[in-house]
Amino acid sequence: TFNAGSTNNITLNNPANNFSTVSVSSANNVTISDANAIVIATSTISGGLNLTTGGDITDTGPILVTGTTTLSALGHDITLDDKNDFNSLGITTARHVTINDITALVLDASTISGAFTVNTSGAITQSGIISVAGASLFNAGATNSVTLDNPSNDFSSVSIPAANNVSLGDANSLILGASIISGALTVNTSGAITQSGILTVTGAANFNAGSANDITLNNPANNFSSV
Repeated sequence: TFNAGSTNNITLNNPANNFSTVSVSSANNVTISDANAIVIATSTISGGLNLTTGGDITDTGPILVTGTTTLSALGHDITLDDKNDFNSLGITTARHVTINDITALVLDASTISGAFTVNTSGAITQSGIISVAGASLFNAGATNSVTLDNPSNDFSSVSIPAANNVSLGDANSLILGASIISGALTVNTSGAITQSGILTVTGAANFNAGSANDITLNNPANNFSSV
C-alpha cells in the first residue's frame, strides 16, 4: 500500500519490479511497472495512472482516477470490472480488455488484439483512435449515449446491449452484433456493414458504407423505426 498524499507523485517504474497486489490510498500521478501480473486493490488517485506490466492486470476493489489512465499489458488481459471511476482511459497494448465504470468514460487511443468490453453508467466517448481485433461490446445503459465516431477507428464487430444514441465510425468493414438502442443509430464506414445479431433501434437509423460497399442487414427479427 502506497500513500503519498493527493499532491505528491508515486513513480515505481523499474520494469523488473514484481508486485503481487498494489493499493494507492492517496497520490497525485502514479506510474508503476511490473514484470509480471499485478492486482490493483482499492485506490484513489487525484492525477493520472500509468501502469505497464508483463502479465494480466486485474482489480479487487474500486479504482478512482481523476486524470488520465494509461494501461499496457502486451499479450495479456486487462480486467478492471469493479465499481471503478476513471475519467479517460487508454490501452497502449493488451489482449482481452474488460472495463467497468460507474460514470461516463472517455476512451483514449487504444490497441487491443482480442476482445474489448466496456460497461458504464454514463456516456462512452473517445479522444483517440480505437483498434480492436476481436469483438467489441459497449454498454452505457438505455439513457446514455455511445459516441465512437472517429473515422479511423478499426473495429471487427460491435455490440450495444443498451444505449441511447449511438454513433460509430470505422475505417474498414464492420459487423454489428446484437444491439438494443433506445435512440438513434449512425454508422459510417469505409467498408461493408453486416450483422451477426438482432438490431433493435427505436430512433432513426443511418448507415453510410460508401458507394462501393454493401450494407446487408437482413435478419428478419430486426426492428428499425426508420432507416
